[in-house]
Amino acid sequence: MTDIIDPRMCNKYHEKYGKKRALLLIESSQNSILRHVEELKEGFSSQDRDTMVRAVHSLKSTALNIGAGLLESMALDMESRYIAGKDLSAEGLVENLIALVEETLEGLQSYLKNRE
Repeated sequence: MTDIIDPRMCNKYHEKYGKKRALLLIESSQNSILRHVEELKEGFSSQDRDTMVRAVHSLKSTALNIGAGLLESMALDMESRYIAGKDLSAEGLVENLIALVEETLEGLQSYLKNRE
């Protein structure tokens, strides 16, 4: 297991679906992560709590599916805070999540490169 992703989760896609389909699923997860981050940014910008909750909830789920435990944990924490109405204007929290997303995507790229 790495600090950013657990390659065993991605390996399960390879075992279950084969290389080509696994790569498509992992790429789809990467795209979903980017989409959820954009949704969070938009929600944060307009201070739309429902959008913020939905974005971090979706991010949490996608992170779980690819074994990105740190991202999942951070998204879960943010989801709990946002549901409780806390830290809705904490820009640093969003910035930290975005930094972790970037690290996670780099980790996935490294995983994919090692699978070639």
